[in-house]
Amino acid sequence: VRARRSAMTDLARRGLPITSRIPMSHRVIRDQKTGKAVQMVVDESKRRLWDDLAELILEGIGWDRIETELYKRFGHADEQGKPYRAAHMYRLIMKPLFWGHMARFHCSKDAANGYRRGRWIYDASEPIPEGAIIFRDTHEAVWTGKLADRIRQEIDRRSEHMWGKAKPWRTKILSGLMICGECGLTLAMHVDGEYKGVYCPAGKRKQANLPECSWRSVVS
Repeated sequence: VRARRSAMTDLARRGLPITSRIPMSHRVIRDQKTGKAVQMVVDESKRRLWDDLAELILEGIGWDRIETELYKRFGHADEQGKPYRAAHMYRLIMKPLFWGHMARFHCSKDAANGYRRGRWIYDASEPIPEGAIIFRDTHEAVWTGKLADRIRQEIDRRSEHMWGKAKPWRTKILSGLMICGECGLTLAMHVDGEYKGVYCPAGKRKQANLPECSWRSVVS
């Protein structure tokens, strides 16, 4: 087991696949004689898909509608001729491999921290999850240059300000502007006809991933 883990980490360091299932963003170039993988490159046969996907993200289309819009507007479909399954593109984008990096021990039920996504995947200045290993710029990224910068900024904007029912293309006027004075969580909006108020999700909801908070009222 230790030898296999070491071998997989060495493959990741060299930018080579560590599983037989390669994300659709890339393809493997193999040695014609031995059949061994020698390089991973972007699947340029899908370049129109990557360009159209970038357009929808920058337009502000929500992650839950991306696959539908790719199908309706541009005709992008899976191998069965149907729209890609919901959230498929988000999960693809939130893989280090998509951005030209390889990582270990961050996306498995057996990993120290289970499944972990976050800004660290595409931003080298962000700390990585404890126990994970990442090797930067081991192969080609799908998006590069100014386009990649714009998309990273849009992903950051969504993760920082899109809460609850807020939409990427239509943010409520109070979204992301206030935090709870007790637990520090970003306040959510409550709209009932003409009434608009804010409340703390931790105080109103019983969820394991939210901090404890005793504030349960809504403020106009």
